[in-house]
Amino acid sequence: MVKQPGKGYPVLPLWATREIRSHPILEREKAALIREALILLNRLSSNNAYSKPTLGVLTQSTAMATMTMDVVTRMCHEMNGCPAHDSTKKPPMEAEIADLARLFRTRVLSFLGEEDSS
Repeated sequence: MVKQPGKGYPVLPLWATREIRSHPILEREKAALIREALILLNRLSSNNAYSKPTLGVLTQSTAMATMTMDVVTRMCHEMNGCPAHDSTKKPPMEAEIADLARLFRTRVLSFLGEEDSS
């Protein structure tokens, strides 16, 4: 790990990120972690008691709302892959992640619409 100049946290060097991306076990673990995070976010955002505070924190500023939407939209596109590829060959976890990301994006957009109308 290399310490990033001016920052207090370490970053992986570029060569290390390439190695991680090419390692199938780490890719599966990364996908499983993303899936669990999306399940948690969807559960929190669908619960009456936790929905408003959770989505409120994720959209409290324009920058946070933009970043939240960018990340979720990127997940939808990355997990859907290129439309020219056969979707029947897509791993089930990738399809589930895309569905969970799409559902969470819908919830965030709905929350933002409610905030604008009030």
